[in-house]
Amino acid sequence: MTFLASGHLRNLSRSIFLHAGSLILAGTFGALSGLAQQDRGTILGTVVDSSGAAIPNAKVLVQNQGTAEKRELNTDASGLFVAPELPVGIYRVTASLEGFKTKMQEHINVRVSDRVKVDLTLDPGK
Repeated sequence: MTFLASGHLRNLSRSIFLHAGSLILAGTFGALSGLAQQDRGTILGTVVDSSGAAIPNAKVLVQNQGTAEKRELNTDASGLFVAPELPVGIYRVTASLEGFKTKMQEHINVRVSDRVKVDLTLDPGK
C-alpha cells in the first residue's frame, strides 16, 4: 500500500511540476508578445505618378516629428511601401525620385496597433 501511495504521490508531483512549468512559459511568452506589440503601429501606402501609375524604387522617408527618428525605405515594383513597428507618435512621410518633385505629408498620427495608409502622388519636375 505504501508503494502505491508513494508512486501515486510521485506522479501527482510530476503532474503539478509540468503544469506549473507550462503556466510559467505561457506567462513569459505572453508578456514578451505584449511587449513586442506595445506602443507600435505601421505606416503603409503607395507612391504613384500623376497618371496613377506605380513608381517603383522611390525613396520613402518616414520620420517621427517628435523624436526625429528616421526610417528609409524604397517602394517595391508596385509602388508599395511598409514601415512596421513604429513607436506611437506623429510622423512625416516624404517620397522622392529623380525626375519628380518631392512630396511630403505631415502630422500622421500613429497609435497602438494602427495601420495608417499614406498614398503619395509625385508630379514630374524638380
